[in-house]
Amino acid sequence: DVGQRAGVGEVRLRDQRVEQLTVELQAQRVVLESTVPLDLADGRAVPASARFDRLKTTARWTMRGEEWQLQVPELEIGQAGGSASLGGLRARGGDRLAIVADELDLAPVAALLSLSDRLPPRLRSFLSQARPTAVLHEVSVHRLPNGALRGSARVSGLVLQPHDKQPGVHGVSGALRFDARGGAFTFAPGTVRVDWPVGLRQPLDMSLRGTVA
Repeated sequence: DVGQRAGVGEVRLRDQRVEQLTVELQAQRVVLESTVPLDLADGRAVPASARFDRLKTTARWTMRGEEWQLQVPELEIGQAGGSASLGGLRARGGDRLAIVADELDLAPVAALLSLSDRLPPRLRSFLSQARPTAVLHEVSVHRLPNGALRGSARVSGLVLQPHDKQPGVHGVSGALRFDARGGAFTFAPGTVRVDWPVGLRQPLDMSLRGTVA
């Protein structure tokens, strides 16, 4: 569901195929809901939703042969009184997949991913209830021809809300790396707050160091 919206688009065809699509869009009060509900720990099944107060984007999608490219020089999203940016996102696909960005806000990405039934149900439920927020820097994700993924990013100010019996955290920063064999997260120096209503009387501040793999 979309409230007010305005936009322009340009389509370039070659041999009756879309070769390039350019879109400029502004919208307000955007509400998206999943068609496949989430299964919560208490047994309820509810739809996942993503709500954005405003959306402004410029994007270009190009198809050449069996390979495609996506460039998003501008993407600003207003959500819950704040503003998030995904501008500078670049992706290409075909036999290989590559996604790179200098800086991405995690909150709108997590909200959109929770709508997809292609993700494992437990991951969808976690994204919807924990509502993760963070800024990702130097994002790089690659899929090789054999299907293996590898990537890295710097994470700044990760926040996870407590839900069900799971604790929440505030202020986690560090470096993430992963490949087909697994992943590792190296904590940056700083104070992390743990909020666990079912296990702690009050939030606990602690310092995390080292690497988790």
